[in-house]
Amino acid sequence: MVSTGRTSERRFSDLPFTGSSEAQADAQARAEAAAREAAAAQERAKPREREPYEPLLDAAADWAAYASHYVGAQSDLLKMKFRRMLVLGIAWLFGRIALYVAIGYAMFLTLHGISGGIAELLGNRPWAGNLITGAICLGGLALAVSWGTKKFVRLNREQIEAHYQHRRKVKETATANERFGDGAHV
Repeated sequence: MVSTGRTSERRFSDLPFTGSSEAQADAQARAEAAAREAAAAQERAKPREREPYEPLLDAAADWAAYASHYVGAQSDLLKMKFRRMLVLGIAWLFGRIALYVAIGYAMFLTLHGISGGIAELLGNRPWAGNLITGAICLGGLALAVSWGTKKFVRLNREQIEAHYQHRRKVKETATANERFGDGAHV
């Protein structure tokens, strides 16, 4: 007879059984497993004494969780920044394209109007208006490129001259300091 609330002193194999030996062995194995489980449950139910290093392990586990969360947040932030840069880059590119198209179309309309006006002045000769307008545009472009190139070369030369004058002055100061001491200046 099995009582509730307490474990019985009698073993399961001592109880009378009228089945086969395999069924008896299986029932005995189940009973022993149940007894081991009950003993393990009683052991788990006992308050156990904590080791002195266990709070450190708990704190380390908390720090590891925080670090994992931080790394994940930084990764998400980096992805968000990359997406934002990509979207802004695409918007900038399409904005530039739209600006160039608008400028080109405005230039076309302006030149077409000038060409039409010159054609009317020359007695309704559109070819002459187109020719004169094209020549004026190409001449203006040639002047702008020539002026820009000269200015670029002049600025570049001035920067190189300033760089070498600075180097010469530093070298003269170093030479004077070697001759006359640290207090000498050129």
